[in-house]
Amino acid sequence: MRKDGKNAHRQYLNKSNRLKADDMHTLGPNSYALLRHELQQEDPNKEPLSQAKVYIKSRIRNPKRKYKTSYQKPKQNMEKMEALSAQQHEGATYQDSYYKVIKKSEHSGRLRLYGTSVTKSTMKRGNNSNFMLPKQFLQCMERDWVERIQ
Repeated sequence: MRKDGKNAHRQYLNKSNRLKADDMHTLGPNSYALLRHELQQEDPNKEPLSQAKVYIKSRIRNPKRKYKTSYQKPKQNMEKMEALSAQQHEGATYQDSYYKVIKKSEHSGRLRLYGTSVTKSTMKRGNNSNFMLPKQFLQCMERDWVERIQ
């Protein structure tokens, strides 16, 4: 087989596998982090968002657009989440309805609806980046700034 034939076969397999997915988000190239930020900015109290709200907002469909995947499963999940959240408003304790409707992933370290490479441990650390600048570079930059200020 030529390389072109192999690539065509891979593309066919990738396309068929993507069409098997029945619960796709409609964010396009936008990330979950961007969606979370926008939703949090809309909230007057700037409170942390529930996973259910992020799930629902990431599955909203435009009625004018034609989609390749079915909307049946996300619609059912959203209805279940809304029903559970309505029941919880009557009760005293609050639990995110997302976790009751959507099963946990096999990978326990991964957090869904936060984006790639976000784990529980990175969330506990906060916004600290794993990227470190060398001390020599920082000292050089500090000297430059001191000289400019003087």
